[in-house]
Amino acid sequence: MQISADLDETDLQLINALQISPRAPWAVVAKALGTDAVTVARRWQRISDKGLAWVTGYPGTLDDSVSAVVEVECEASTTDTVAGAVAQDPEAITVEETAGGRDLLVTVTAPDLARLVAYVTGRLRRLPGVRATRTNLFTQGFTEGARWRLGALDSEGRRVIAAAPNSPIPSTWSPGLRDELDRRITVELSRDGRVTATELSARFGIGTSTAARRLRRLVATRSVLLRCEVARSAVGRPVTASLWASTRPGDLALAGRALARMPQVRLAAAVAGPSNLFCIAWLSSLRELPGFERDITQRAPELNIVDRAVTIRPIKHSARLLDRDGRAVTAVPADLWTRQSANC
Repeated sequence: MQISADLDETDLQLINALQISPRAPWAVVAKALGTDAVTVARRWQRISDKGLAWVTGYPGTLDDSVSAVVEVECEASTTDTVAGAVAQDPEAITVEETAGGRDLLVTVTAPDLARLVAYVTGRLRRLPGVRATRTNLFTQGFTEGARWRLGALDSEGRRVIAAAPNSPIPSTWSPGLRDELDRRITVELSRDGRVTATELSARFGIGTSTAARRLRRLVATRSVLLRCEVARSAVGRPVTASLWASTRPGDLALAGRALARMPQVRLAAAVAGPSNLFCIAWLSSLRELPGFERDITQRAPELNIVDRAVTIRPIKHSARLLDRDGRAVTAVPADLWTRQSANC
């Protein structure tokens, strides 16, 4: 596996630490890495400035939010234009140009099913150049990108990060986004998952203690889910493969859990569509794909792979526009409330 020359072993350990705890204090991260907080903060600034990794947040699954992967077919010569338009939409969390039976794969999230359908039918399908769409609704998740790990930290480093103390959650705190301020903080967390209470206080004109309390409640109750993302090319996994598979309903959970345990798999979910299981894997090369599929059939012999797509150009990932190498360039905050009605 070829790791980018822009990242050394300590950088990988730092990213791994933030995958485990995206908002861990620099002092805790420094202890896990055996260095000091100032050095860690400087390293992270360099890594994030180069678009090699970033921390982002998105609304938690404890509300009515719904996600899907949408296959988009485009008219000849319109793929770039369509992809560029879709990538600016906050609902489109990930956008990729693919080789296979569709031109684009778009991972879509909306506050509820009605608004997801409205986005697909009222916005996506109406874009000039879009010929057809197919929506695969996620019905059950087995693993997703926030759980994927680099594995660069040793067991002691992982223990230090995982053991960072957390104060008790007040019994009055319930999950969910309560008001406009919660939603605005959620949008800022999608822009920068390590945004501080002081920064929020300055942006919104609220007290620092209020910002800190709101931040803590949103994160502690998982009303906002945080993740540290990394440029796939920078960690030796430049190839993304998306697979559709089918199995008997009674075997679905078993097969999904088998996929989730594979180190290449970033996402495995049950879907409502012609196939009932969908997964995304990051691979070291195209040559790895046949062996990966063979491993799937060995781990889950009840599973039948029925279709596949390989990403030929990453365009957007976890609320970031990407360059050709998959590095983050610009944030597109996941403001899922900009379309207030079901009429997109």
